[in-house]
Amino acid sequence: MNNYEVTFIVKPDLDSQAKDSTIKTIKEIAEKHGGTIKDLSETGKKRLAYKIKKSRDGNCVLVQLEANPEKIVDMKKEYALNENILRTVVFRA
Repeated sequence: MNNYEVTFIVKPDLDSQAKDSTIKTIKEIAEKHGGTIKDLSETGKKRLAYKIKKSRDGNCVLVQLEANPEKIVDMKKEYALNENILRTVVFRA
């Protein structure tokens, strides 16, 4: 098991209920693939350096988790399918 830091950029125009639902989905996908979430923090709405899927802003969510390296690829694929997540960046900590 390795430690990872995953940054998500979530659509800025979501209401609080939809944003909370997306964060819950992020947790569920990680746990479904055998990952353990150590910390999850919302860093708030940020201005992006360039447009991503026609959005100039995004809500940033930082997740620190522990997972098998083989499962990270599967998690990234599922995160990419979620229409409320604009971008996902994974770093090995």
